[in-house]
Amino acid sequence: LTRTRVWSEKRKKALKARWFSGLSHPDHGGINGLAWWDAYFAYVAQCPHLTGNNDREWKADLEWLINEANLIKVIEGKYAK
Repeated sequence: LTRTRVWSEKRKKALKARWFSGLSHPDHGGINGLAWWDAYFAYVAQCPHLTGNNDREWKADLEWLINEANLIKVIEGKYAK
């Protein structure tokens, strides 16, 4: 994925909102906090569609991945192999 180089206020706010949304709570997969995010991004790295293996060669970026609607799609398996 594209490396994030700038932590804008918009990105900080979006990540903070997702962090405190409860998605990284143990009820969601039995892990929480940084371990949940580590598992999330490891999962994303294994999804061909999200890493550019698609008809448009589009890749997900941080803003896309932490957007609430997109994050839910990812964790619900919409982009699974």
